[in-house]
Amino acid sequence: MYDDLIKQRLNRAEQYDKRTRTQHKWYSGKAGVNKLAFQAIGLAVIVLGATVGIVPLLLGDGPSLPDKIVAILGSLIVILKGVERIWLPEEKWLTYRKASEALLREKESYTECIGPYSSEKNEDATYRLYVERCILIKAEEQNNFWGINSSSDKESSVINSNDQNGSV
Repeated sequence: MYDDLIKQRLNRAEQYDKRTRTQHKWYSGKAGVNKLAFQAIGLAVIVLGATVGIVPLLLGDGPSLPDKIVAILGSLIVILKGVERIWLPEEKWLTYRKASEALLREKESYTECIGPYSSEKNEDATYRLYVERCILIKAEEQNNFWGINSSSDKESSVINSNDQNGSV
């Protein structure tokens, strides 16, 4: 009986996965891309920052050339930090990875009949719960996305928290 239930849930979860596989691949892919972007920008900032201190030592005879190189490198650092701040690859990477892992964990809980899926009484209700929880995971990621990417949300949350604390 228990093995039949697991097989049935695996089949239903696989059907659900077929419908949502593209979205899961997108989350996983975006997490990987943003992780690489975050790491590449971080490494570039480190290398350029270190180079700024070395260039004047290496090219000490002509002060104008080192000054130009230092200015260019400093500008590149500012540009990269600005790009990093605009794209927010670290925040997106963590959010996408969290959603991807939560979806995998939810599927495993459902197929293995553990946690909220341990009841064998109403399989249709259990499957609906699984789908609802997957949808909630995606909705949370979308809320995080809009929170990360909306400066007006950040401003309103600061205003709301000040109102709750009694200060303006």
